[in-house]
Amino acid sequence: TLSAISDYHIRRGNIKESLKYDTRICSDEGVPLKSKLDRVNIYTYDQKVYVENYFRIGGIITQLTIDYPTDRRVVEKYASHLIAGGELEAALEYMLRHLDDESSTAEDNLSALQLIYYLKRHDIITEELERAEERYPDNVEILSFLGFVFGEMGSYDRAIETFEDALTVVDSDKERSTL
Repeated sequence: TLSAISDYHIRRGNIKESLKYDTRICSDEGVPLKSKLDRVNIYTYDQKVYVENYFRIGGIITQLTIDYPTDRRVVEKYASHLIAGGELEAALEYMLRHLDDESSTAEDNLSALQLIYYLKRHDIITEELERAEERYPDNVEILSFLGFVFGEMGSYDRAIETFEDALTVVDSDKERSTL
């Protein structure tokens, strides 16, 4: 099979040759998405391999975004790929476009918020914070991050209010103590 041939080349250290086979595997409509992502993860796991083959791996990931445009695993993989290449603004725009996807999760929103905060995008942070709070009013991680960011922005009353909301959501004293 193509996977076996690719694995053979990987074991021999011939990554460029293995990528040729994995490009074919990932283009095959009959192969499940999970298997395709597992193949890609072989290359993104090892930083040296990833750096040396960034554009070839990117070609495979890009093909997956065409074939599975709203699958959150593919969205996450492509955003991570852009971040790995230093394209933080492009990754952020891509992530924001996909927050309305049906498969989007609180974790996806939190990742986007963290990147917005890291990039110091004050022009959009308040809007995205409020959007996340509206979507996930009972998510402790989102509420905690919102409280932190509101505090950093000097909106202390809003920060306190958000942390108080988070305290009402948690189930145990252990979780409350982390807030």
